Amino acid sequence: PGGHLSIAASNSPADLASRPIRYLLFDEVDRYVSNREGDPINIAHARTSTYFNAKEVLVSSPTDEETSRIWAEYKMSDQREFYVPCHQCGGLQTLKFGQVKFDVDVKDVKYECEHCKSLWTNHQKNLNVRKGHWRKGKPENETVGFHINAIYSSFKTMEDLAKEFIGAKEYPDQLKVLS
Repeated sequence: PGGHLSIAASNSPADLASRPIRYLLFDEVDRYVSNREGDPINIAHARTSTYFNAKEVLVSSPTDEETSRIWAEYKMSDQREFYVPCHQCGGLQTLKFGQVKFDVDVKDVKYECEHCKSLWTNHQKNLNVRKGHWRKGKPENETVGFHINAIYSSFKTMEDLAKEFIGAKEYPDQLKVLS
């Protein structure tokens, strides 16, 4: 009650103008391009100046590290990462694709604990993720920023990710999608 939802295209200056916005969500910001009126994020950001307690959320899969807007925003944030305990040794770690172990036929895919080298099934990985928590990498920075990858997802198995990797490993542009 009393709320209003507006959906705007980043390439339409008219969609981004003429309204105060308290809560602003940007999705896939690495795909935004400047238009004749300027940068769409800066245009939309100006709409939040009416509110002292405005909130902005920027979300995206990063593109190239050197040119990625979301990566630059993340670097200015408190750089939170999700740490997962190992069910064997309790060692905390962030999940990385390099720890996903599989052979060419991708029949027995496991995650290797970086501490004790125990091998986790997809089910064990999902149980371990449920026990994880966020940690700030740069607590001195005021902006909140999160980084997470597809390995944490319970919607995709490690087998799915390994198959995608094998199919894309010769095509660097396709590998970007998996990182």
